[in-house]
Amino acid sequence: RGRWVYFANLPGRDVFTDFIRVGAAWTWGGVGDPPVTEAERRLARTLMLAAVAWAVPGRRPVRVTAASTGLLVKAWQTRDGDTVLVHLLNLRGEAAVPPGGIIRGNFTVEFPPLAHDFELELDLAPPATATMFSPDWQGTRTVPAAPDGDGIRLTIPAAWLERYAVLRVAATHRDEPGRCRN
Repeated sequence: RGRWVYFANLPGRDVFTDFIRVGAAWTWGGVGDPPVTEAERRLARTLMLAAVAWAVPGRRPVRVTAASTGLLVKAWQTRDGDTVLVHLLNLRGEAAVPPGGIIRGNFTVEFPPLAHDFELELDLAPPATATMFSPDWQGTRTVPAAPDGDGIRLTIPAAWLERYAVLRVAATHRDEPGRCRN
């Protein structure tokens, strides 16, 4: 059920050209290759956004607002529609090893903090509870879920995401299943 969109490698940064022609060199957007122009980046962004809009028509059930660069967000909704799991990953540590580089066994990746807090808007009918856990700290943390129109808004402190965290957001009215609007 549903549609998938896959973007290989580093969309918007890598440009693959000439690999169809026999005997032509492969261009991987690396050192010495032609730079990706701003026009090509805008085109790639437009095409990616159009592909996502095709895969998820209408309003997105989870929206990220005020996010700093380097935040990866993936969300899944349970079949009953009452719970959303959000995986949060700080990708700011990736610059330590260049694409295609080798990570040595004793290598430690530094994860610079996110620049500022970020917000999630969910089409989950209030009231709801939001709990966050991470291998970076002990226990769980509660994120206040503020009503926002027909949904809720969560503000996640930037300091809470060092490397990776999972956020579980659940509707608290179990007597009315399926209250999450898709």
